[in-house]
Amino acid sequence: MVEHTSRRKTLEIAGSVATVTFLAGCSSDSEPSDGDDGSTDDGSTDDGSTDDGSTDDGSTDDGSTDDGSTDDGSTDDGSTDDGSTDDGSTDDGSTDDGSSGDDSNTVDPAEWEDVSTIHLESDGVNWKGVAPEMIADAQNPTIVLFEGNEYEFIYENGDGGRHNLELWNEEQSVVNGYSTELMREQGEQLSFTAEATPEIANYVCNPHSATMIGEVRIE
Repeated sequence: MVEHTSRRKTLEIAGSVATVTFLAGCSSDSEPSDGDDGSTDDGSTDDGSTDDGSTDDGSTDDGSTDDGSTDDGSTDDGSTDDGSTDDGSTDDGSTDDGSSGDDSNTVDPAEWEDVSTIHLESDGVNWKGVAPEMIADAQNPTIVLFEGNEYEFIYENGDGGRHNLELWNEEQSVVNGYSTELMREQGEQLSFTAEATPEIANYVCNPHSATMIGEVRIE
């Protein structure tokens, strides 16, 4: 009687163990796994893109980057990386043809029709215009002469340096002896009279011809 009972108890225990093992296997098979769709917790996908369409390098699907520039180097305001704009001008105000847009040395010959005296003053580095009025205080101003007319040229020493005034041709030679002596007394003046001829090209201080030189136009 005792032996029959023990065997029955053993069979009941074995059956319970088998049932528990079976249920555990079913539970493991039915649990969903994380990450099967390739996405991560931060919203990015395996290919490096994010939900808003941008990629890890900062560019978007339309080719633009976060700083507003596009793949061709231009920015949203129309300028390019080399500083030029769509209209051909650059940041410093010059244009592609090399001009700076400064026409401050424009001369109107009509303003010179009644002029008979040219008065220039030395300042140690350049000539400074005194008369006529349109060249007053201008450095090395362009002057206009009318062929055949006579003009008085006045050199005034404004700095105490050793200077003179003479008229040159294109070969840098004095035209018809039109020249003053060298003079360094500040405030003093020397002058000569010259007839305008086509060969006159410049007025010059001979000792300082590198900087004290201006253009003469003959009409």
